[in-house]
Amino acid sequence: MKNFKLDTRKKIEAGFTTPDFYFEDFSKKILEQLPKEEPKVISFWARNKNWMYAAVAILVVSLSIPMMNLIHSNSEDAKAVEIENYITYHSNLTDEEIAEYLDESDINNIDIESTLETETIEQVLYDEVDLEHQITN
Repeated sequence: MKNFKLDTRKKIEAGFTTPDFYFEDFSKKILEQLPKEEPKVISFWARNKNWMYAAVAILVVSLSIPMMNLIHSNSEDAKAVEIENYITYHSNLTDEEIAEYLDESDINNIDIESTLETETIEQVLYDEVDLEHQITN
């Protein structure tokens, strides 16, 4: 085999060579190619703002309705009306049984308004055939 020396032979030059000051001027060339005005950026929030407001409004309304019902249902007047309506429509109690549950203070608090005049009472008693039965009951 022949003696092979790397330093004495002619070398093949590379096919790609960089021009002089290429890397120093590279950033300037790239910046010149970019557009001068930046495009307007529309964020997700700005684009869907109306839908977001609508969703928040629906959420607020749906949460506030039960809260308002709780506030209004706690009043004493509403409870009294509900109890009175329940007794009126769903009760099998007679007047005598209800009277047994009333105290003297309850009876004193009941306002009885009688618009019957004595003439009306006399007329009813006069027209009634079985007067003794009405008086004893």
